[in-house]
Amino acid sequence: MFTPLIERARRMWASPAARKFRRNKLAWVGLAIVSAVVFCAIFADFIAPYDPLEIVGPKKAPPSRQFLLGTDDVGRDIFSRIIHATRLDLGLGLALVGLWTAIGVPLGLIAGYYGGKIDSVIMRLVDGLYAFPYLVFAIAMAGILGFSLSTIVIALGIIGWPQFVRVVRGKVLAVRTEVYVESARAFGEKDRNIMLRYVLPNSLAPLIVIMTLSLATSLIIISALTFLLPVGVQTQAELGSMLSASFGYMRDYWWWATSVGLVIVVIVLGFNFLGDGLRDALDPRLRY
Repeated sequence: MFTPLIERARRMWASPAARKFRRNKLAWVGLAIVSAVVFCAIFADFIAPYDPLEIVGPKKAPPSRQFLLGTDDVGRDIFSRIIHATRLDLGLGLALVGLWTAIGVPLGLIAGYYGGKIDSVIMRLVDGLYAFPYLVFAIAMAGILGFSLSTIVIALGIIGWPQFVRVVRGKVLAVRTEVYVESARAFGEKDRNIMLRYVLPNSLAPLIVIMTLSLATSLIIISALTFLLPVGVQTQAELGSMLSASFGYMRDYWWWATSVGLVIVVIVLGFNFLGDGLRDALDPRLRY
């Protein structure tokens, strides 16, 4: 039953892309960091020693055996809040990248496959959205709709998908002239079937890379917005909000801001290292 799956896994492991990835030490570092973050996000309830919202000690206590990273200005365990914050931020990042993918991939596929006026209309829309800075647009939307994490995701989802359109469109423009696509047209297959069966599967390599790198970008943007906006400081454990709450205590209680800031840096580096490794492995021009 499992023989075909095992054989397929062996072929993937022996492929040139996998060999290229295995030789990239930074890619392995990124994979280790991302795996650790995902593990913490899934098992946060078991890893964190305390409830992230519970007052468990004195205010602004320094790191100790009882509180590994100290406590915040309310008396909550910083380590527990960081562990739970990885779950929230990773979930928000995945939701955001999923929304960008759901909007950008179909539009890029249509623009690249059909070209002409359809391509011009979609790309002019993309150019127009590129004129709006992420942070300014999200802050304006939050001011209109209310300051909440869902508002931030919606605002960023509206404006962040153009990069996916450009990446997918560029790959589709190259794939649509391949022999197997022309053969499918000659046999009378519908455009929808050609796009979904032949064009899209052969355009996934750059899409996987940009999704990985966009996760790092989304985490930075979300943390920046929650740092600037009054979102979820008291009710939720979120990295940007925690950094904002610690900002006024950096001189006397440096470990609070330092620990949160280092976690953000390490997570973003992990996704960037992994994304760069996937790009090098999946790009045939860099494979050997």
